[in-house]
Amino acid sequence: MTTVGERTPLRVDLPAWQTSPGLARTYVRERARRLGLGRVAVENAELIASELVTNAVQQPHRTLDTVTLFLGERPRGLVLAVLDHAPARPAVPSADDALEPDPADLATTGRGLFIVRALARDVWVEPLRPGPGKWVCAALRT
Repeated sequence: MTTVGERTPLRVDLPAWQTSPGLARTYVRERARRLGLGRVAVENAELIASELVTNAVQQPHRTLDTVTLFLGERPRGLVLAVLDHAPARPAVPSADDALEPDPADLATTGRGLFIVRALARDVWVEPLRPGPGKWVCAALRT
Protein backbone atom coordinates (compact mmCIF):
# COMPACT_ATOMS: atom_id res chain seq x y z
CA MET A 1 0.00 0.00 0.00
CA THR A 2 1.31 3.43 -0.93
CA THR A 3 1.34 6.15 1.69
CA VAL A 4 1.10 9.87 0.98
CA GLY A 5 4.81 10.37 1.69
CA GLU A 6 5.75 7.78 -0.92
CA ARG A 7 3.99 9.78 -3.65
CA THR A 8 5.92 12.93 -2.73
CA PRO A 9 8.53 13.51 -5.44
CA LEU A 10 12.13 12.70 -4.65
CA ARG A 11 14.29 15.78 -5.10
CA VAL A 12 17.84 15.70 -3.79
CA ASP A 13 20.96 17.76 -4.44
CA LEU A 14 24.06 15.66 -4.99
CA PRO A 15 27.67 16.84 -5.06
CA ALA A 16 29.10 17.00 -8.59
CA TRP A 17 31.49 14.15 -7.77
CA GLN A 18 32.37 11.00 -9.69
CA THR A 19 30.78 8.96 -6.87
CA SER A 20 27.37 10.65 -7.20
CA PRO A 21 25.96 8.21 -9.78
CA GLY A 22 26.13 5.53 -7.08
CA LEU A 23 24.30 7.77 -4.64
CA ALA A 24 21.67 8.46 -7.31
CA ARG A 25 21.14 4.73 -7.90
CA THR A 26 20.57 4.20 -4.18
CA TYR A 27 18.05 7.05 -3.86
CA VAL A 28 16.17 5.98 -7.00
CA ARG A 29 16.16 2.27 -6.09
CA GLU A 30 14.61 2.92 -2.69
CA ARG A 31 11.99 5.38 -3.96
CA ALA A 32 11.06 3.24 -6.98
CA ARG A 33 10.57 0.20 -4.75
CA ARG A 34 8.35 2.20 -2.39
CA LEU A 35 6.34 3.33 -5.42
CA GLY A 36 5.70 -0.34 -6.18
CA LEU A 37 7.63 -0.58 -9.44
CA GLY A 38 8.60 -4.05 -10.57
CA ARG A 39 12.17 -5.35 -10.59
CA VAL A 40 12.88 -4.51 -14.24
CA ALA A 41 11.42 -1.00 -13.93
CA VAL A 42 13.50 -0.39 -10.78
CA GLU A 43 16.69 -1.59 -12.47
CA ASN A 44 15.98 0.55 -15.54
CA ALA A 45 15.33 3.59 -13.36
CA GLU A 46 18.63 3.01 -11.54
CA LEU A 47 20.55 2.79 -14.82
CA ILE A 48 18.84 5.90 -16.22
CA ALA A 49 19.65 7.83 -13.04
CA SER A 50 23.25 6.68 -13.15
CA GLU A 51 23.70 7.73 -16.79
CA LEU A 52 22.04 11.12 -16.35
CA VAL A 53 24.00 11.96 -13.20
CA THR A 54 27.24 10.80 -14.82
CA ASN A 55 26.60 13.14 -17.74
CA ALA A 56 25.79 16.00 -15.38
CA VAL A 57 28.88 15.68 -13.18
CA GLN A 58 31.13 15.45 -16.25
CA GLN A 59 29.81 18.73 -17.68
CA PRO A 60 32.48 21.39 -18.03
CA HIS A 61 31.60 24.98 -17.16
CA ARG A 62 29.15 24.15 -14.37
CA THR A 63 28.22 27.21 -12.34
CA LEU A 64 27.42 25.13 -9.22
CA ASP A 65 29.13 22.14 -7.64
CA THR A 66 25.88 20.21 -7.28
CA VAL A 67 23.42 18.43 -9.52
CA THR A 68 19.78 17.84 -8.63
CA LEU A 69 18.06 14.46 -8.96
CA PHE A 70 14.26 14.32 -9.32
CA LEU A 71 11.86 11.37 -9.45
CA GLY A 72 8.14 12.03 -9.45
CA GLU A 73 4.83 12.16 -11.27
CA ARG A 74 4.50 14.77 -14.02
CA PRO A 75 2.01 15.18 -16.87
CA ARG A 76 4.16 12.85 -19.00
CA GLY A 77 4.07 10.12 -16.32
CA LEU A 78 6.70 9.03 -13.84
CA VAL A 79 9.73 11.18 -14.65
CA LEU A 80 13.35 10.90 -13.63
CA ALA A 81 15.32 14.09 -14.28
CA VAL A 82 18.70 15.60 -13.49
CA LEU A 83 19.50 19.31 -13.32
CA ASP A 84 22.96 20.65 -13.99
CA HIS A 85 24.03 24.24 -14.34
CA ALA A 86 26.20 23.92 -17.44
CA PRO A 87 25.11 25.80 -20.56
CA ALA A 88 25.70 22.95 -23.06
CA ARG A 89 22.52 21.22 -24.23
CA PRO A 90 22.87 17.51 -25.06
CA ALA A 91 21.63 16.03 -28.31
CA VAL A 92 18.95 13.51 -27.43
CA PRO A 93 18.93 10.57 -29.87
CA SER A 94 15.67 9.53 -31.49
CA ALA A 95 14.06 6.26 -30.42
CA ASP A 96 15.22 4.63 -33.67
CA ASP A 97 18.80 5.85 -33.22
CA ALA A 98 18.85 4.49 -29.67
CA LEU A 99 17.87 1.02 -30.87
CA GLU A 100 20.30 0.98 -33.81
CA PRO A 101 22.98 3.63 -33.18
CA ASP A 102 25.51 4.58 -35.81
CA PRO A 103 28.85 3.06 -34.74
CA ALA A 104 30.47 6.46 -35.35
CA ASP A 105 28.33 7.85 -32.51
CA LEU A 106 29.62 5.27 -30.04
CA ALA A 107 33.01 6.50 -28.91
CA THR A 108 34.47 5.41 -25.60
CA THR A 109 32.21 8.03 -24.00
CA GLY A 110 28.90 9.49 -25.08
CA ARG A 111 26.76 6.37 -24.98
CA GLY A 112 24.74 7.36 -21.93
CA LEU A 113 21.87 9.09 -23.71
CA PHE A 114 21.58 6.19 -26.16
CA ILE A 115 21.11 3.88 -23.16
CA VAL A 116 18.64 6.27 -21.53
CA ARG A 117 16.67 6.66 -24.78
CA ALA A 118 16.48 2.88 -25.25
CA LEU A 119 15.16 2.31 -21.69
CA ALA A 120 12.82 5.32 -21.31
CA ARG A 121 9.42 5.95 -22.83
CA ASP A 122 10.51 9.48 -23.76
CA VAL A 123 13.56 11.71 -23.24
CA TRP A 124 13.75 15.50 -23.50
CA VAL A 125 15.65 18.56 -22.30
CA GLU A 126 14.08 21.52 -20.48
CA PRO A 127 16.25 24.66 -20.36
CA LEU A 128 16.56 26.31 -16.97
CA ARG A 129 15.09 29.80 -17.02
CA PRO A 130 16.91 31.89 -16.17
CA GLY A 131 19.96 29.83 -17.08
CA PRO A 132 22.52 28.58 -17.41
CA GLY A 133 21.51 24.99 -17.02
CA LYS A 134 18.92 22.43 -17.98
CA TRP A 135 16.89 19.49 -16.80
CA VAL A 136 17.53 16.28 -18.76
CA CYS A 137 14.33 14.28 -18.32
CA ALA A 138 13.25 10.69 -18.96
CA ALA A 139 9.70 9.36 -18.72
CA LEU A 140 10.01 5.88 -17.24
CA ARG A 141 8.37 2.75 -18.52
CA THR A 142 6.41 1.40 -15.58
